[in-house]
Amino acid sequence: MVIDKDNIKILLVLLIVGLGLGYAYINSDLNINGTAQVNHANWDVHWANVQVSNGSVSAPSPTITNNATAVNFNITLSQPGDYYTFSVDAVNAGAIDAMIESINFELNGVPSDFSNLPPYLEVMFSYADGVYVSKNQELLHDTIETYAVYIGFSENVDLSDLPTTDQTFSFQVGITYKQADDTAQKVRNYLYSFGDDRLNANNQVSDVGQY
Repeated sequence: MVIDKDNIKILLVLLIVGLGLGYAYINSDLNINGTAQVNHANWDVHWANVQVSNGSVSAPSPTITNNATAVNFNITLSQPGDYYTFSVDAVNAGAIDAMIESINFELNGVPSDFSNLPPYLEVMFSYADGVYVSKNQELLHDTIETYAVYIGFSENVDLSDLPTTDQTFSFQVGITYKQADDTAQKVRNYLYSFGDDRLNANNQVSDVGQY
């Protein structure tokens, strides 16, 4: 049987077209199905665990008030060498990392950096291990940083600089925390977490170790 070459060409064209039409009607639906849960992320930065240091003048212990955002105390320093010092924990018990946004100092209601104190008055504020407090230092969630406050009647003062009448001073240290961002900085090469074996039952640092 003789096959016409022109017919073969036509059949091939029909097969190709037929294959093309068949492919056009084959479809695949790809779907991604799932659920996502966003847990409650609470903000909870507060003061806790005030500890008055040995050697401090006798006075009522500082009180934590205003939903644990303020520490109040009242002391009397009677003679050179008297001092009062205590520590308090800044606790981030929430689920959001925090950082220091600002630090404000006031002496008798006037903004100050404590460089203009009377020569017989000493005031110091730092972390408990002496590290300087500054902006952008982080307070990660579920961690604490312990602050130290010191107020003293200076021993190294000339008699001519001593007050001739009783003096009353009020000062305020305000630390504002905000949600941490990419400018957050470590306070030091130490990090204390709840449950850390370096903490005692009161979440106080029992010894210093690097992480």
